[in-house]
Amino acid sequence: MEKPHTVFRNHYSERIGFLCRTINLLEDIYEDSECRDLYVSMEQLESNRVVIEPIDCRYEVEESIDVFNKYYDIEEIEVGVGDTSFYSLYEYVIDYYRNTLHYKMLEYSGKTRNSGFEYYMGVLFDGSAFIVEGWSNRVVIPGVKQCLSAHTHPSPYPIPSRIDLRSISRQLVDRGLAHIIVAYSSSLVIYRVKPLTINDLELLKEIEGLDPPEVLRIISKTDSIRIRYI
Repeated sequence: MEKPHTVFRNHYSERIGFLCRTINLLEDIYEDSECRDLYVSMEQLESNRVVIEPIDCRYEVEESIDVFNKYYDIEEIEVGVGDTSFYSLYEYVIDYYRNTLHYKMLEYSGKTRNSGFEYYMGVLFDGSAFIVEGWSNRVVIPGVKQCLSAHTHPSPYPIPSRIDLRSISRQLVDRGLAHIIVAYSSSLVIYRVKPLTINDLELLKEIEGLDPPEVLRIISKTDSIRIRYI
């Protein structure tokens, strides 16, 4: 049976998509130019302009920008003066989601509590987004790459299932940023704060069969993945 779904695009979804593309581009520049850090102008970022200051880079970042930006479509990016490490952008996106689109998922969480049906929201890298209705205790996730996603949970506490964790792992491996499990008591964010390493990928594969609380305990101790309640 076909379930209801909504496709939308607004300032909030476009901003999240832009920030996710920016993070992935900066990761590529950082690794390709072998930098100690990249500073970003947060004032310019508010206007969707990316101004970066290279910190101790082995190679010129301009070359990396030319090579990689064609994959991310950042219209305005230049080398200049920054004030904040690009590593802070991961938390910045989570805060931005919490202050904007999270209210939508809280509304759907109320519907889940009444009906048992789960709801799933995905924000794509191009800034478009969708919400789909699932069934009792499950929802079918569209097979498209997402930079940020969230789903409602029928229980009071946002404890992911094994299926949830497998889906979240795939999203992080595909360079998505975060997934939020929304319950009516609180919401749990599982997100990355740097590119995943080969060791991270091997770890995610090794812990797939473990109980979810143990998985959360293990990944919370890694350098690349964090969990946070909002």
